[in-house]
Amino acid sequence: MLGKLSRRSRKRLETSGRRANATVLAVSDRAMTITTGGGNLVTDTEVAVKVTLRVEPDGEPAFEVQEKFRFPQLALPSAGQRVAVVYDPDDHDTIMIDGDPLAAVDAMLSRSGRPPEKIDLVKDLMASAMSGAPSADTQAIATRWAAQHGGAVVIAPGAMDGTTFAGAPGVPPAASTEQDPVALLSQLASLKDRGLLSDAEFAAQKARVLAG
Repeated sequence: MLGKLSRRSRKRLETSGRRANATVLAVSDRAMTITTGGGNLVTDTEVAVKVTLRVEPDGEPAFEVQEKFRFPQLALPSAGQRVAVVYDPDDHDTIMIDGDPLAAVDAMLSRSGRPPEKIDLVKDLMASAMSGAPSADTQAIATRWAAQHGGAVVIAPGAMDGTTFAGAPGVPPAASTEQDPVALLSQLASLKDRGLLSDAEFAAQKARVLAG
């Protein structure tokens, strides 16, 4: 199926499959590009590539699978990367990449060494940005992040003009040099909201931030 399950199989997994995080063990050097839709070479092109995964379900033994999956061409996986999957507990070879963006965030940050509350803040920020919530709501989450991290400056969606920052009083934007993933993700979300990034470009850049 060129790296993509049938619609029926995907629907079945979405309904009754189990979700887990997985580690990419190996990525084949051979791949196939597939362009659909309007034929845009960036947004409408995926890469089908064989990947070896170590799936690590909660409360169950880990297992390995080698299957072909499709990825955006700007977000190909690499060995050591974490991904979210959905699998059939009765047939581990029936498996797909979890399309839930928050599941992907959780998978990529699960071994980052960050405390759970920091990961939850990242997920809250992403959920707010993707839900179409008012920028003030997302800004409030960014402000909460700043309050918990010593006044680290975070540019939240809707603040890309440089006039609104979340940080400790008296801390100018230039005072923060650390490329915190929350700051980068919020900037990406703002670019996407303003139509400056496509869904595929946003997903690719998000994957790079979280993998870093």
